[in-house]
Amino acid sequence: MVVNNISAKRPLVPYASGPLLGKNSQDKDKALNELHEWGFDEQEARMYLFLLKAGPQKAREICQVMNVNKVQVYRHLKNLQSRGIVESSIETPAYFSANSIERVADSIVESKRADVLMLENSRQNLLNTLKTIKSPEIPLMTESFDVVEDSNRIYSKAKESIKNAKSELETFTEDWSNAPDVKENIRLTKINANRGVKHRILSIVSEENRSYLRALYRGLSSTKNVEFRCANLDSSVFPSFVLRDREELIMIISKDPRGHKRRAMLTNNKELVNAFCILFDSVWRESKNLDTTD
Repeated sequence: MVVNNISAKRPLVPYASGPLLGKNSQDKDKALNELHEWGFDEQEARMYLFLLKAGPQKAREICQVMNVNKVQVYRHLKNLQSRGIVESSIETPAYFSANSIERVADSIVESKRADVLMLENSRQNLLNTLKTIKSPEIPLMTESFDVVEDSNRIYSKAKESIKNAKSELETFTEDWSNAPDVKENIRLTKINANRGVKHRILSIVSEENRSYLRALYRGLSSTKNVEFRCANLDSSVFPSFVLRDREELIMIISKDPRGHKRRAMLTNNKELVNAFCILFDSVWRESKNLDTTD
């Protein structure tokens, strides 16, 4: 997209300064994490935040501030322009400016909707094509260990597992920062509860997740088959996990300090699943109802 007129050059803003990316490093990291979840790589996220605060800048100025060579800067700018995130002027050399946060968010949402629609339309064609391919007889695997990376893929796997629950679910969460929207979480939990699936939710209460837990509890406290309890545990020792029908385990096994790269293990190994069932039951018995400690 092209901006027809950017009338005045904005002053060069120091890239690492507080006013540019927030009052402290936590503000900056939070903004970068959010943009990463919306599909930005690290350099794109930093470039967008710089332009958002500094205003229109030439590529040369972006190079100086971000300490990135010109080829990389132009490559990132071209990619951001193609996604409607950054605009440029028609003059030479061009000025580049960031679109508003609201406009960027709307553009990304519409793009994702178009992708989903395209996949839905091509789904049947794919199924028909794959049915024509004969596969050799493969013995059924009795045990599986899969590693899933990225928060979105982990949530997708967990959502699939929860939907497939037949009788019971046990969820232990020590960090709700990467949880889905609370309304969506409530909706999915109620669907299962209405099917007769019993769901026990165990959580560590902290200042960071207190508001999310309160909203979740209020939305589900009167729902049949759903129970809440809070545990007095060390969050650095106990990982988040979900148990389905005492047959399948999804467990967070690693995450970097910024939360960018999460890894989870998905397994139906009987010994491991049984060990976590025993752990959950033991902690559950020693825990208190959430509403008595909130």
